[in-house]
Amino acid sequence: MNKSIHLTEEQKRAVDTLHENSIVYAGAGSGKTRVLTERYLKILEHSRLDPDALERIVAITFTDKAAAEMKERIRTGIKVKRVEALARGEREKANGWRRLLAELSRARISTIHSFCHSLLKRYPLEAGLSPDFDVLDEAVSRALMLDAAEEAIRDGFAAYGEKNGMLRHWLVALGIEEAKRLLAGALERLFQYGWTVKRLREITIRHLDACRTQLEKKRREQLPLWEQSFLEAAEYLRGLRGSKRAEAFRRACPDLPGEWQQRNTVSERLKLLQGIEASIKVNWSKAPETAAALKTCREMHRELVSLYSGMLHLDEEETWLRLFCRLLEQAQIRYQEGKAKRGGVDHDELQWRLCECLERNPAVRAEVQAGISYLLIDEFQDTNELQKRLIDLITKDDRGEVTPGKWFVVGDPKQSIYRFRGADVFLFQQIRAETESHSHGKVHVLSDNFRSHPELISMVNFVFGRIMNQDQGSPNCFQPLRAKREAEGSGGAVEWLRVSEKEELPPGLTEREAEANLVASRIKQMITEENSARPAEIAILLRTMTHVKTWEQALRWMDIPCYVVKGRGFFDQQEVKDILSLLQLLIHPEDHHAWAVVLRSPFCGVSDATITRIALMQSWEGTIFDWSRMAGLDEGERLKLFNFGSFLERMTKMAGSVRVADLLELLVRESGYLTVMWATESGQQVAANLKKLSEQARRLEGFAAFSIPSYLDWMRRLADEQARETEAAIEPEHGDSVKIMTVHQAKGLEFPVVFLPDLHSAPHVRFPECWVDEKAGLVSLLWDENGVKCEPARYQEAKEKNRKMEWEESVRLLYVAMTRAERRLVLSGSLKASKEAGSTKWSEWIIGALGLEGLDSERGEWRFSPDCCPLRLVEIDAGIKEEREKRSALDMMLAGEFDFSRSSVREEPELLLLKKERWDGRDGLEISVTEWKNLFNCPRRHWFAKVMGVPDLREPASPETGSSRAPSGLPATKRGSIVHRIIELLSDPNRGRLSWEETFQTVWEEHGIPDADRQRVMEEIKPDLTSFLHSRFYTERRSGSFSMTETEFTLEEGGLRLHGVIDAVWRRPDGSLEIVDYKTDRTPAGELEQIAQEYLPQLKLYVWACRRKWGFSPEWATLYFLSPNREFTWQVTEEWERSTASEIRQSMDWLRAGKENILPAKPGRHCRYCPCQWLCDEAEGGNSRLQQG
Repeated sequence: MNKSIHLTEEQKRAVDTLHENSIVYAGAGSGKTRVLTERYLKILEHSRLDPDALERIVAITFTDKAAAEMKERIRTGIKVKRVEALARGEREKANGWRRLLAELSRARISTIHSFCHSLLKRYPLEAGLSPDFDVLDEAVSRALMLDAAEEAIRDGFAAYGEKNGMLRHWLVALGIEEAKRLLAGALERLFQYGWTVKRLREITIRHLDACRTQLEKKRREQLPLWEQSFLEAAEYLRGLRGSKRAEAFRRACPDLPGEWQQRNTVSERLKLLQGIEASIKVNWSKAPETAAALKTCREMHRELVSLYSGMLHLDEEETWLRLFCRLLEQAQIRYQEGKAKRGGVDHDELQWRLCECLERNPAVRAEVQAGISYLLIDEFQDTNELQKRLIDLITKDDRGEVTPGKWFVVGDPKQSIYRFRGADVFLFQQIRAETESHSHGKVHVLSDNFRSHPELISMVNFVFGRIMNQDQGSPNCFQPLRAKREAEGSGGAVEWLRVSEKEELPPGLTEREAEANLVASRIKQMITEENSARPAEIAILLRTMTHVKTWEQALRWMDIPCYVVKGRGFFDQQEVKDILSLLQLLIHPEDHHAWAVVLRSPFCGVSDATITRIALMQSWEGTIFDWSRMAGLDEGERLKLFNFGSFLERMTKMAGSVRVADLLELLVRESGYLTVMWATESGQQVAANLKKLSEQARRLEGFAAFSIPSYLDWMRRLADEQARETEAAIEPEHGDSVKIMTVHQAKGLEFPVVFLPDLHSAPHVRFPECWVDEKAGLVSLLWDENGVKCEPARYQEAKEKNRKMEWEESVRLLYVAMTRAERRLVLSGSLKASKEAGSTKWSEWIIGALGLEGLDSERGEWRFSPDCCPLRLVEIDAGIKEEREKRSALDMMLAGEFDFSRSSVREEPELLLLKKERWDGRDGLEISVTEWKNLFNCPRRHWFAKVMGVPDLREPASPETGSSRAPSGLPATKRGSIVHRIIELLSDPNRGRLSWEETFQTVWEEHGIPDADRQRVMEEIKPDLTSFLHSRFYTERRSGSFSMTETEFTLEEGGLRLHGVIDAVWRRPDGSLEIVDYKTDRTPAGELEQIAQEYLPQLKLYVWACRRKWGFSPEWATLYFLSPNREFTWQVTEEWERSTASEIRQSMDWLRAGKENILPAKPGRHCRYCPCQWLCDEAEGGNSRLQQG
């Protein structure tokens, strides 16, 4: 934390009250992480800087990323405190902060799941677990749960399905697949509450009994009045003359009073009520008397239907729910058995196991409580009932009392958006009430917003002051934000991008496609014309990922780089279906469907006519070679079938003898599939998806790693849960690209520019057929032989409650979305006022709050309040996509549109007029040092990959071994990151003396290395560490010293922004300075000198950065290859700076190159591991396919 940052009075009060239990309402952008960090540092100071205090403070965050960020902020804060103490001459205090810094790996900062895991590892026997238990992957546990549900259903049906019509009707109505998902969903929700099936049954029966009592009371006390009111209102409506509605009502029921008397049983009267429902559901005359009668009739009809339905079906409902509980019980037993066989637990079990352990073992609970002096909890609004139970167990004594100052809870009910994960926002209100009920409890409110532009905050306050409420007991109680960020200019912080109405669009273009084109055009304007934002500063936030492809394709059409954060639809991609179908053929050659998919895919590529001929004339009998000899078959088709048959024979022999991952890569490589697909517009995405498929397979263990049937079964399970699986990324997450994500994924993040489109879409909320409700227990529909029989009153009540809560959370989701923006918020949609009551469309909420009275299309303004700046109305003529063929890069190359003989960027005026717009003088170019080094070593490779978008058509070899990963499976980049971090810890003089154990523990945690893998990783990095520990940089550290370690820098030169990390600056024993760059390359000794020359531009750039950034000039520059233990050292000369400046200018020309500007190639050793080698006509070895062609 920067020491120039000062706390506000609100923040300071929250930080300083260590003697009080505190709950903090932290509005959007109010600096809650800063408050948590400062509170943590305050506790350390209050604990006299005792390192043991690190283990007595527990901080719970919502995500692993948030935990890592908080730990890093604390580390920075400790460094600042140490420097401040030294500046005041308080050496003892400075040493105390140094000791804390050295032992910060002991800090207990984690998610609640990690916290539970650590305690269960300490008390496994008391929790009933094996000491070496593992936490199962989410996909594994979900598959086990579905298997358990299916087994329970099949066994249940075998046991009493023939005798019990309810179970048979349920299965017939839903089917086994939907039934098992429903049972698994109920089981999952059960675990979220931490309930046993026994407790669920008790809650359900108790609620049924209460309903039965209530129904009887209504029958006695209110039924006669309801019947009388209903019949009087209905007769009034039926008696209206000249009304078509009344005539239809009379036709539906000619004699309502008479039939009512005749049908005197509950079931007959219920049928009568259901028969006339349609007549009173529609709108009638607006005359006051008619409207009043219609209202009464509807209300009484609803009450009577609910009462009669309850009286008729309550006993039947209880019978069915008891049966469903038996199925749940069996599913739970089988699920636990499945996990036990694998020695694992799932994430929910971590929590309820720990709760049960603490409840059953008072000594363990006392020990855990004694070890926690302070509990800090972030994002408490997204806590569930089970987590609240756990928090109570570790903070409250037997009397329910909490030690003053023990808990510090931070959250914002207005930002609670994880109800689908079991979050209960009302628990925040509950803990507030508990806090306020004690004299040592304090409620703090943080209302200052440091994130967003003041105009944006004004608009947010105006809108949500109208669509939220002022009820202090409601999670949607709105508290206005106070803008604390300085305004950057005036006007334009909030825009409305106007979308055409459906009737204004050309045929074939949907409203969503038109809106996506508008959004892409507006982003293009910002990036290229206005120069107001870079792609990396822009985020598109969506309510769901259902139509993410529409937005992604619109951006790619405009050549805007984009990154989809955990998108969807991976298993729907044709290339995934193709290769999985090919695997199916290898083991089941009789599968006709698999044949049809593979034959028409790029693996074979025959026409649909040929496939039809095989199906009709051969009936899929015989071999593919028989098919190739069919009479009348085109010669080209015949050759395709024969060649594919030969390929299939070779691959069939490989099946079962190699890992599935290796077989997948072999199928793609040997078939030329990617070469074909690269000729399509989606070639880059296809390559990324197939690479992801093989990486997924490589992570598998057991039978699924080698057995094709087991692998395909596993993939089918994943496909069933495909909403959780995503397409592979083809842009780096942290690269200069527009981010597309859901609002949920954006929670906790902020972006300079936020686009919030698709405001007019309404979410589809489907309430499950069976549901576990926190109050009612189990609720369910009832079925008969015709399908759904009825919705019992308990089910309807839970469904209505769920609908209301979904609506409230949707309001909060919009609040979270709009408060992610820093400088600019762009809303998009049509400007049509709603005529629909109770709409769930965000656009209509916003329009309803702002009103259309202040809309001025001519001036491009939307004035909604005299106290707020108007919204800027933006209209772009981009709703109609230009009708032109989007050709792939390969199409253009093979058409001869690129001159490969050119070796530099041509800048003739006539060419510049035709040049595809990419960068101009106003653009800021940004590149990392590593990317710059690669660019300088071979500009052509950059042109192929970054400008033309050529994907890797084979698994690229690494420059260090010629293979993509080390034999152990640890990626080279990750190995390098781990080694660099360990060396940093061993080298940094400001960190104090960490023990070896503490050093490695810190690195394992930071890099997410599981306990089971740590020894293997240690063996792999041992050669690098051994070299370093015997090097002069470590052995001479008493006479020499490190001036800088792992130091980041960003510098700008003539519009080019360079950023990188310098490994170390070493002060030699003679006082001279030396830049050191560690390399973990596994390079053959004979090639080291050539590799060193390739790294030389990077070293020169580091020297240049030292002079420009920090004002000192290193005399030496060294590349230290750790594994071969070889140094290459150069003496720095003045020529270095001159040549570096020239190289930077040259690289700017290369970075501005468009698709028509083929860049020069620099053939060399790196050609061997270049993914574009196959395409380059100057590659060392001359293997270009274009050359060969």
